[in-house]
Amino acid sequence: MRKQSQPLLTAEKVSKLTEDFKKYRSYIACPTKKCAATNMDTNGYTTHQLPKQPRFKCRTCNKGNVNTRTMQQMIQTLVSARHGQEKTMADIVLQN
Repeated sequence: MRKQSQPLLTAEKVSKLTEDFKKYRSYIACPTKKCAATNMDTNGYTTHQLPKQPRFKCRTCNKGNVNTRTMQQMIQTLVSARHGQEKTMADIVLQN
């Protein structure tokens, strides 16, 4: 049985993902959970899909290959968590 493929990102979403990845790459943990690194890097593009979909992997263990949809979700989770921390810190300052 074939694994169901995820829908492709549009060219605009690929561009946004690329920008977001550059901004947050130092905070993205290796998805294998075997290595504690936050050292993700691009790993080329898919060869047969248009628009080209970037791939990502951990530079420390050379594993943890991630597709565009998964990286998009990882960044969204990271941004949400960071935003929550900023909000919490703002609440603490306001309480004092």
